[in-house]
Amino acid sequence: MSNDRSLPPGGPPRVRRGAPIRRPHPGRTLVVLVLVVLALFGAVAAGSIWSTARWTPGLALDLEGGTQVVLTPRSTEGAEVPPEQVQRAADIIRQRVDATGLAEAEVQVQGGRNISVSIPGRATREQLDLISSSAQLRMRVVLYAEDVAPSASA
Repeated sequence: MSNDRSLPPGGPPRVRRGAPIRRPHPGRTLVVLVLVVLALFGAVAAGSIWSTARWTPGLALDLEGGTQVVLTPRSTEGAEVPPEQVQRAADIIRQRVDATGLAEAEVQVQGGRNISVSIPGRATREQLDLISSSAQLRMRVVLYAEDVAPSASA
């Protein structure tokens, strides 16, 4: 009695015992994905309820519109203002605008002579005064008098 089946070289295939057989679980993966998406939406909802976050993004300056102020620097002596000083003034105005917390505000030098400030939304009177006011450094005399006693060695 011969067996018509031929065995592969090396004998019959070996079966590893004790190794778990892994079966795919597409339902488990889908449940994890749904839970992650729900957690993200829950975080956005919590932010919109308990903080200043909103469901809709805010519009930037190009879509919302806003206030534009064009400033022309003047010298106190009436002389021409050099472009370096105009750029320096624009940098100071940019620092002032950034300090107020305005988002998407633009400060640009136009033609080396004018400073254009664009603010999204309606600017308040305080913001306009802050932008257009010139900085002034004032010095005051401080007198300090000290009693001068003659030295004991003299």
